[in-house]
Amino acid sequence: MGIQNLYKSVAAHAVNGSIVDFKGKCVAIDTYAWLHRASYSCAQQLCDGQKPKQLYAFCLKRLKELLYLDIRPILVLDGASLPAKKKTAEERRTQRMNKRVEAYQYLSHGDMQKAEECFQQAVEITHDLAHELVILTKRYFPHVSTIVAPYEADAQLAFLARAGYCDAVITEDSDLLAYGCPCIISKLDKSGFCQIFRLDDVLSPRTQPALSGDEQKKKSNALSFARFSYSQFLDFCILCGCDYLDNIPSIGPVRAHELVKKFRSGQRVVEVLRVNPKYKRLQPPSPYSNWKEYKTAFEQSRLTFLFHIIFDPATGESTYLEEALRSRGKPTASIDVGLSPEAAGLMLGQREGKEVAQRLACSLLDPETKRPFLTRKRRRRGGGEEGEEGRG
Repeated sequence: MGIQNLYKSVAAHAVNGSIVDFKGKCVAIDTYAWLHRASYSCAQQLCDGQKPKQLYAFCLKRLKELLYLDIRPILVLDGASLPAKKKTAEERRTQRMNKRVEAYQYLSHGDMQKAEECFQQAVEITHDLAHELVILTKRYFPHVSTIVAPYEADAQLAFLARAGYCDAVITEDSDLLAYGCPCIISKLDKSGFCQIFRLDDVLSPRTQPALSGDEQKKKSNALSFARFSYSQFLDFCILCGCDYLDNIPSIGPVRAHELVKKFRSGQRVVEVLRVNPKYKRLQPPSPYSNWKEYKTAFEQSRLTFLFHIIFDPATGESTYLEEALRSRGKPTASIDVGLSPEAAGLMLGQREGKEVAQRLACSLLDPETKRPFLTRKRRRRGGGEEGEEGRG
C-alpha cells in the first residue's frame, strides 16, 4: 500500500532526468523492487517454488549497466517482518494466497492470460530468493556492496542517503520521501530516463516552469508543501494512510494537506477532530473506537518512521534511524523515542547484538529465523536444524 496517493501529491515537484546524471556517484537500490519487476516474466515458476534464472538476470543486467556508467551501486534488501506492519503483512499474505489459488484454477481451465495475471499478483519474494541474488552479486560483481536491512529496506535506504553513504536511492515510487530521503530516482526505464524527487524541492518548491496543457493536467493533483517542515510532511503522509495506520474515512491527501497546513501538526489535527463539533461526522478508522486510541496509534506510526531500526555500516551495529543521524549531527525530527525497550519492541522489533547484526546485514543469516541459510547440497538432503551458511 505505502503512502496512499503520495505520488500524485508530489508529482509536480519531480524533475525529468537521466541516470547518466549520476555518473561518478553512489546510489542505493531498493532491490526488492527490482526483484518484483523481474518476477513478472517468471511468476508461475516462482509460485511453483523454483528459482528461475531470469529473475536474477534482470537484476544483474541492471547492476552491469550502472557500473558501466561509473555509478557505484549498493544493493539493499528487506529484512525481518516489522511488528508495526503485522496487520498489513497478514492482509497481503492472504491476498497472495487467494491469487495463487485463482491462478491454478484458471490454469486448469486453460485460461492462460488470467492465470498469468493472478500468478504475478501471487508472487512472494522470499528471503531465500533474495539471498541467492546476494550470492550471485558477490560472484559476478565482488566490489558491489549489499546490505540486508534489519527490517524494512525503506528506512535503511533513507538512512544511507541521509547519512551520506549514497547520493540517491533508486526505487519504484516516492514513499521514501516520508522517511526523509533527500533524493529519489523513480520510474527508471530501459533507456535510463527517470524522475528525480528531491525532498528540498518538495518542501521548498522553486518557481515551476511553464507547463503544457497535458503536463498541467497530469500534475493538477499535486500539492504545495511550501513552508512545511519535514515533520509536518511526515504527519501529512501518515494522515493519508500508510502501512502502519489506515487513513481516516473521508480524509484523503487534499484534506489531510489542508488540516496539517492549518493546525501545523498531526497530533493537533487529531485533537481538533476529537473536540471540534465541526468535525463530529468524522470517525477514526477501524479498529479504533475513539480518537484517543487513534491518537496513540498515530504517534506510534510516527515513531515507527522516525525510529525504525537500521544497520549502520560505520559501527557495524543496528540502531534507531533518528539516533544514528543525530550522532552524526544530521538534521532530525528532534524528538526522543519515549518508549520502554519492551514497548518499542512491540512496534519496532529488537536490536540485535553486534555480531548477529553484522551477519544479518551480510545475508549470512535468515532475517526471520536468525539461522544460517541452507546451501543447495543441504536442501537436497532435507535441511536440518542447523543448516550451513550460504556463500558470501
